[in-house]
Amino acid sequence: MITIAEDTEVKEIVEEQEEKKKKRRFLLYLWWLVALIVIFSALLAGTYYVQHDNTLPTSFAQLFGRDVEADPSAEDKAKKSEASQSKGIEISGYPEVHITAGSTEMAIPLENPKGNPCYFKYTLKLADTDEVLYESGDIAPGKFVNTQTLSRPLEKGEYDAVFEVRTLSLSEPHVAMNGVNLKTKLIVE
Repeated sequence: MITIAEDTEVKEIVEEQEEKKKKRRFLLYLWWLVALIVIFSALLAGTYYVQHDNTLPTSFAQLFGRDVEADPSAEDKAKKSEASQSKGIEISGYPEVHITAGSTEMAIPLENPKGNPCYFKYTLKLADTDEVLYESGDIAPGKFVNTQTLSRPLEKGEYDAVFEVRTLSLSEPHVAMNGVNLKTKLIVE
């Protein structure tokens, strides 16, 4: 026979188990809700990404197609940024350079086009040996060096060479930024 004390203990245990089941069920529903929200967001962002030239939205308003009033000053900064990015750094190429045989003088305008945000430094090397024939100083934007003195005279013939153009910061001289190697043909006549 079950006494009243034992009966209340059994009821308490059953109630605790019911309470635990409710909590587990609630957490399970909450987990599924979060999972569905994540999946829905990923699908929505993926659709936007594919439809808008492979760019992700930067705000919820963009994601849901709502027009957002842009801050005019931010727009101006964006236009300036686009203009500077599209222009970049201008570098002149030298596909062929003509030099007099037996001379150390070379006369080509090594320039840093006006408007570039950096100094240029030119180094002329023979492609096969990496021998440095000429190295300029820092050339400011809008300036050029018309004549150069080579480290040695070259014999008559054609030589594969490279102009290394290094860019240096205007605000912190001698701090390298980036550069490019331009292939050229030295024609010694």
